[in-house]
Amino acid sequence: MSRNISVILSILIACVSLQAENTDFDALYSRYKDTESSRLQRLGRACLERQHTDSAIAIFTILAKRCEGSPHTSDRKYAIEARLGLGVIHFINANYAAAYSNFLTASELEGKP
Repeated sequence: MSRNISVILSILIACVSLQAENTDFDALYSRYKDTESSRLQRLGRACLERQHTDSAIAIFTILAKRCEGSPHTSDRKYAIEARLGLGVIHFINANYAAAYSNFLTASELEGKP
């Protein structure tokens, strides 16, 4: 009986931890969704330099998603850099498939007229 209780408690703790992670990203998104792209770019670089990879991933993701569909060259520049930053983070974390995907997306964005 006590083993069942400990298993249930472990599952509840894991669920709460996952919810907390989602809340952190949601909070970051809410905080930075209206921030200009150049500021997000600088903030993402700063997080990467300080090895705050979770924050850098969130910020680069916001920037990449915001700029991907935009026809403006300046927005594409930010999306390319965001994808390269995401690629570097994934490469450092040995997630080579995600790194390759981000590097490929950056290359495709750069090749568009």
